[in-house]
Amino acid sequence: MSGWNNWNESLFRSTVFQDEAIPGAPCVDQSPLPEPLRQARALAEQGFSRGWSRERIFVEQARLLADYEDDTVYSRPVMHYYPTYQSLHDRELRGYFGWRTRFRRGEEQTAQLTYAFLYVFELLNQIGVSDPYDGFCRLCAFRDGVEEGAASLLSYLDTWIRDYVVYYRLDPALLENTPQVRFDRALSVLMEGNGEQAERMEAFIQLSSYRIDHSRFVAQNTDLYMQAAQEVLTRVERYYEKHRKISMVQDFFGRKYEGFTELFRSAVLWQDPSRPAFDYKLDPLCTYHWKNGWCVVERYHVNSRSKKLGDVLKTVDGALRELTGFKPTLKPVTSAKWLLRLVDEVCAETIQRQKERERLAEQQRLRTQIDLSALAHIRSDAAQTRERLMTDEERAQPEESMIPSAALASVENNLGLTAPEYRLLHCLLYGGDTDWVTAEGQMVSVLADSINEKLYDTFADAVLDETPAPVEDYLDELREMIHP
Repeated sequence: MSGWNNWNESLFRSTVFQDEAIPGAPCVDQSPLPEPLRQARALAEQGFSRGWSRERIFVEQARLLADYEDDTVYSRPVMHYYPTYQSLHDRELRGYFGWRTRFRRGEEQTAQLTYAFLYVFELLNQIGVSDPYDGFCRLCAFRDGVEEGAASLLSYLDTWIRDYVVYYRLDPALLENTPQVRFDRALSVLMEGNGEQAERMEAFIQLSSYRIDHSRFVAQNTDLYMQAAQEVLTRVERYYEKHRKISMVQDFFGRKYEGFTELFRSAVLWQDPSRPAFDYKLDPLCTYHWKNGWCVVERYHVNSRSKKLGDVLKTVDGALRELTGFKPTLKPVTSAKWLLRLVDEVCAETIQRQKERERLAEQQRLRTQIDLSALAHIRSDAAQTRERLMTDEERAQPEESMIPSAALASVENNLGLTAPEYRLLHCLLYGGDTDWVTAEGQMVSVLADSINEKLYDTFADAVLDETPAPVEDYLDELREMIHP
C-alpha cells in the first residue's frame, strides 16, 4: 500500500505531554485521598518517569480505578479541556468518581461537561465495559442522553463512535445509518446504475444539489422521470469513458483517495502500537488499514451535494416538462451542447416508449374484455344448429363436446382461435373427447402450441402444459371465456 511506503514516521513522532499537579489553593479540600486514588496519583508519577504518554497514563489509572466507588458530591463548576484524571485536583477527582458511582447505579443522569468527557474517554478505552459491543451500546446511550448544554461533546461523539466500531472491528451494520455509509451506499447505487427505483431515487436525493423530491413534475411522473434520468446518466458515463480522462463519478464527486487519518481525534485514547495490524471494510467504498498506531483510509470524501449531478437531473426535469407540456417549465442549467442533445434525445425516446407501452396495454385490455352476452348467443345458436344437423342415431349417442364451425367463426373474432383450436381448448377444459383431432388429420400438440401462442398476449404465459392440459392457475379465467 503506497500510503505506508511513503510515510516517514520519524518526522511525525508523538510528543509526550505530561499533566502537572495544580498548585494548592485555599478553596481546595486538603483531606487525604482514599487509598485507590493515592495509588492512581503515584502511578502517574511512575508513568511520567518512564516517558509514558498522557493517554497511556490515563488508561493505566482507569484500569486501576475501574471499580472504584465514591460518595462525594462536588457541586462547584469543573472546567478542563480534553481532561484526564491528572487534570483534576483532589476534590474534583473525588467528585467525578462520586458522580460516576451514582450514574452507574442509575441515580443520576446529568453530568458536568468535564465529567462527561472523562466518562466517554473511559468507555473508548474499554473501561467499565464487558466487551467492545457493550461499550458501543453505552456510548450510544450516553450520546442519546446528553443534554443540550453538552453540545461540544455531541460534536465529537458521532465521529468517535464510528472510529470505535472501526478500531474494535465491530459489525459494520452498526453504522449503516451514519452519513459516511449513507453517502457510500448512495454513490454505489449511482455507480452501478441498478437497484430498485426507490433506491435510485433516494440516491439522487442524497447526492444531488437539485432536489427532485421537491419537483411537482417528478412527483406526478415518477416512473417516466426515473427511467429518463437513469438512461441519461448511463449515456453520460459512456461519454466520459470515450471523451474524458476521468469517469463521471470522479468528475461529480472527486477521486477516491488513500491517505492517513487520525482515529479518535481530540479524544484521550491509548492506541497500543503492539496491536496486530488489521484491515476493516466499512462498506464497499470505504476501507481502513491499521498498523503500528497509524491508520490509512481509502474512501470518497463526504462533500456537499454534487452540483454537476444536480445540473444533469434538473436538465432532465426541464426537458420532460417541455416535451409533455407541463407547467411551469424549467430553463436548462447547463451550456454543454452535447449534454443538452443527449438529454433531449433520451427524454423523447423515453416518452415514446411510454406511449407504446400504454398503447399495448390498452390493446390487451380490450382483447380481454370479451362480451359474455355475445358468447351466450353464440352458444345458443350453436346448440340450435347442432340440433338441426344431428341424425336420430347421433341423438341416441352420448353428448360430446362439439361446436359447429359457423358458431366458432364468431368466437374466432374474439379470441383469435381457429375452429379446431377453440374446440380442442373446450374439450380440454370440460373433459370432452379429443379423438376427432386425429380423425380430421391434425395433431393435438400442434393445436396446443398454437393456442398457447395466440393467448400469450392475454395471459403473458402458456395456458396449456405439455400434456396438454389447462394450467391450473388459469382455469377460472379460461372458463369465463369459454363456457360449457
